[in-house]
Amino acid sequence: MTRDFTRPLVAGLAVLLCSGAAHAAQVVPNTGFEAPDNLTGWLQFPLGGTIGLVNDNGPSAPGTQAVLLSANASGGASFPQIKVERLAAGLLTNGAPVTISFDAKSTLQTQDITAGPFAGNVVFIAEFFTELTGDNGAVNQILLGPPTFLTQEWQTFTYNTFLSADAGGGLSLLFKADCGGTPTCRFDALIDNVTIDTTVVPAPAAVWLLGTGLLGLIGRNVVRRRTAA
Repeated sequence: MTRDFTRPLVAGLAVLLCSGAAHAAQVVPNTGFEAPDNLTGWLQFPLGGTIGLVNDNGPSAPGTQAVLLSANASGGASFPQIKVERLAAGLLTNGAPVTISFDAKSTLQTQDITAGPFAGNVVFIAEFFTELTGDNGAVNQILLGPPTFLTQEWQTFTYNTFLSADAGGGLSLLFKADCGGTPTCRFDALIDNVTIDTTVVPAPAAVWLLGTGLLGLIGRNVVRRRTAA
């Protein structure tokens, strides 16, 4: 007796088409800096400092590594940065809620600039951008800004906000350890387990390709059933 695969295939196609609807998704690549080449998907801008990886791990997820931004202004301005840029471009829902979360701590923070003329010059900055469609700029939000001094223990920072009314260019997120030009400044910031959760619509082309593949299987099964009859 020939087994009828048509019904489960039709059910699978229905699920696939429904999956084309908007759904919540985490869009950051390499959230814990554990990928084989470690900083995959992240742009790096040393800008007078250094960027590397350390054997440490934030509390939000298992792993063995964190990224380290080291600022040292003894030789001039120092503000190393990492950034993910234009994530999920063309797949976002304008004005949708978004949750940004990350772990951070500092292993070195010069104390002589916490008071007096240099107060606030050692800062850790986290900045979130909704990129507008095309090259029309971005709407930015400072999540953490001056004066922000991290502690020597891991902290989890979580922010709930909304995309702008035009999110066609995707999402960007930047982290910076900023000594500016203060010559006595030294600042090490560790970052780990970075996530951005928001509403994403699957690419129509991907849904179409998978759907046509299922339809092909259904058609082939129908032909086999007719031949067997």
